[in-house]
Amino acid sequence: MSIPANPRDVKTRSYRSERRRAQAEQTSREIVEAAHRLFVREGYAATTMAKIAQEAGVVVETIYRGFDGKAGLLHAVVESAVAGGVGRAERPVEVLSDRRRNRMVDVTVSTTINRPVDQVFAFVANMENEPQWHTDALEVKRLSKGEVGKGTSYQVQFRPSSMGPSAGTVELVEFEPGRRIVARSDLGNMKPTLTHVFEAADGGTRVTRRIQIETSGLMMVLMKPMMKMMVRRRNVEFIANLKRVLEA
Repeated sequence: MSIPANPRDVKTRSYRSERRRAQAEQTSREIVEAAHRLFVREGYAATTMAKIAQEAGVVVETIYRGFDGKAGLLHAVVESAVAGGVGRAERPVEVLSDRRRNRMVDVTVSTTINRPVDQVFAFVANMENEPQWHTDALEVKRLSKGEVGKGTSYQVQFRPSSMGPSAGTVELVEFEPGRRIVARSDLGNMKPTLTHVFEAADGGTRVTRRIQIETSGLMMVLMKPMMKMMVRRRNVEFIANLKRVLEA
């Protein structure tokens, strides 16, 4: 015959379990915050696991159990930064207090499209066409009224990505018909500026697409090489799609 568990013992075990879980979460936060400080101050390559452990007040084995090494810890720091800081990520990290904006990525790609300049310009200027060639854009809705030009704004819905937000707004801040368009985006942590330049070339149109992404200092330090490679690869694909769509 089994003896029923004492309710008081059950409550005690539950309390201890919750307390251990809270302590583990606090330790994880302290490790991520320590790594954040060291990555910014000393750089990723110069920061050792031993330094992170000392900064966080834990042993190295604790970090390996929770993050599988320095690469996993870097992912946790970046994840926290992308999510926007304390309370917004799985493993929160304090937001940089100075909130300075630093240019992080500057990528330029180009192609020649066998179509007249005015046709190519008109197609690109109307951002509601973007889902046809910008494969990350799911839907673009125009917010402002009147003819497309300086001040025209759009709401953009993107495919979900671990590297950034899924929605934002875009405004055309410079507009030279047949020559140049500059669009500025507000995507939460990221503030990309996108420039298209159009030139007559070889009986068609030379389109140059430049993207400049600004974000916080932490992102600059941790993600610039990875982001630059990713942004270049994606924008080479986008501009190739633009050429294919317009020449079809």
